[in-house]
Amino acid sequence: MTSATNSDKPGIEERYVAATNSGDLSLKPQARTDADILLAAGYAAAGNARASLALEFYRLKATGDLAEFRRLSDIAGSWLCGRSMRRGRRKMAMIQARDLATRVLFWWRAPACQPCGGRGHPLMPNSPVINFGHDCDVCRGTGQYPIHRIVPPGTADEAHWLVDEVDQLCAFVFADMARLLSRQMPNLDL
Repeated sequence: MTSATNSDKPGIEERYVAATNSGDLSLKPQARTDADILLAAGYAAAGNARASLALEFYRLKATGDLAEFRRLSDIAGSWLCGRSMRRGRRKMAMIQARDLATRVLFWWRAPACQPCGGRGHPLMPNSPVINFGHDCDVCRGTGQYPIHRIVPPGTADEAHWLVDEVDQLCAFVFADMARLLSRQMPNLDL
């Protein structure tokens, strides 16, 4: 979920997470500081409940802080209920939707396949060497644990929809932040 094109340079997402934990919120006229990042986040989320929510979802993923997990899971569950009604299908019960949202958000926080360590390939037997000749039996070489294995049968489409919804929400708010920062300080790269 990073936006950096150069792996050595943090993107807006990483800068935002670092800024939320910063002890130095000073402003400098010729440099982009943590305070600028937080101001951009505030402007992007001001008056926009979905943008504010996107920042909360991203903090959940980036920091692993579960303090707001239940509330975010309830919100995501209500999205799933609403989606089931709009699609003309039987309405998903809130308890089922909340359970599905909880499973999906736990997966979204850390989707790496545990058997292969997220590499997509197993280790050679009795060796620390990766076996690039074979894909992991669990993730089939993707490096991500298959979401359909953690959700109830018949709910994989809803699970994928929720992952896409949260990812798009986060991408929207970070793009807005980057736009605001480039307007504020056009000569400074993010």
